[in-house]
Amino acid sequence: MEKTAGGRVGEICRIDGKDAFATFGADLAECTLSLGKASEAHQRISGSADFIHYGADSDLRQMKLRFVVGGESDDEAERRMSNLMKACRRCEVARESSKMAFDGFLTDCSREETGIEHYFYLEITLAGTLRGAEQVVYLSDSGSYENGGNVASGCVVSILPTEDLAELTVAGITLRNLKAGERFVIDGVKKEITCEGKNRFLDTDLTAFPAALPGENRVELSTPVPVEIAFRPTYL
Repeated sequence: MEKTAGGRVGEICRIDGKDAFATFGADLAECTLSLGKASEAHQRISGSADFIHYGADSDLRQMKLRFVVGGESDDEAERRMSNLMKACRRCEVARESSKMAFDGFLTDCSREETGIEHYFYLEITLAGTLRGAEQVVYLSDSGSYENGGNVASGCVVSILPTEDLAELTVAGITLRNLKAGERFVIDGVKKEITCEGKNRFLDTDLTAFPAALPGENRVELSTPVPVEIAFRPTYL
């Protein structure tokens, strides 16, 4: 890779929305993405060629990012590498060449000389999932929506009643004491239930947070009410 001082060579890469080159002086030289591994739970049926399939789970994907990081001195390069590693501890990576983003956490990092004074290769390894752009579905009564991903995604369900409701059941979850104009949020990503910023977990019978499953998802409402469902398709 030919590197000229002060000029970007690699593609635009953003860490949590921040341009890695502009923010950390880190020029993306290479990116590799591995597939997640699927593990299957099954049992052979004694005396038969058939088997019982209990289900499947998948490992996280791995992304390796190789940056060229430098500066006016080795000290400046070290500071930039340190700041980049800190930013990658838990982050979302978006690249110009892809419409998907990688949501992951830092698992390893290493550095080596480039042969150019004050410039180093910094390789960062992340484990995580590949996600598409956020999808938002609007319902006013029971209905269905499609999740184009191939594994379950955490979703956020927001209810905005137009009148006071003593009780409402949404997708099998019963909510109590809803007020007109106050947004009641079941956040399956952050694992919290709030209304106007206040914890409302005790006003539900929730046993499991909602998730957008691959394919068609049916949402049943006990009473017609405006509901918004937001999720990001996730891929193995």
